[in-house]
Amino acid sequence: MISDATDLGLLVEATKNSQPQHLTGVKISKGLLAHVSELHERTLYPARNQDEGTRTLLIEHPARVEWQLAKAAKESDERAPGVYRFRVEVPSKAIASLPVEEVRTLATNYELSNLNEDQIGVFVKQGTITREMTEALKKITVQKAVVAKLEEEMENRQKDIDRIVEDQAGCAKT
Repeated sequence: MISDATDLGLLVEATKNSQPQHLTGVKISKGLLAHVSELHERTLYPARNQDEGTRTLLIEHPARVEWQLAKAAKESDERAPGVYRFRVEVPSKAIASLPVEEVRTLATNYELSNLNEDQIGVFVKQGTITREMTEALKKITVQKAVVAKLEEEMENRQKDIDRIVEDQAGCAKT
């Protein structure tokens, strides 16, 4: 292996394949709805050895922040700052491939007190929450509407009280 050299007998081309984000879990606890999903990305490094003799190829794959190697992925042979290093043996006149699979976990928290029916509808349409969760969330939005109506009635009554107090104060001065 010659560092930073060009080897015309060994051809390598990297191709990336990203999968759409998919849900891995939803949990409701302590007033929060936690929505956890994953992004998966696969980079394939096919290497073609056009020369006589087996070659050892050292592939440096970027170690990105917030991404980890997938559990089923091949472990790296070495780890250096910012890169994973993989060794690949490429037989003479043959092709060897190295798939590197990575996962990024995304978590979004929603306060139940801030959810509205439109947001619940989006969760239902996406299929991210169960029927039981949907029913529980709908009960919460109904109760929120009741509370909002009671708060509005309290506000209106307080305004009436304030108006009466003002009127009485005005009558007492005259």
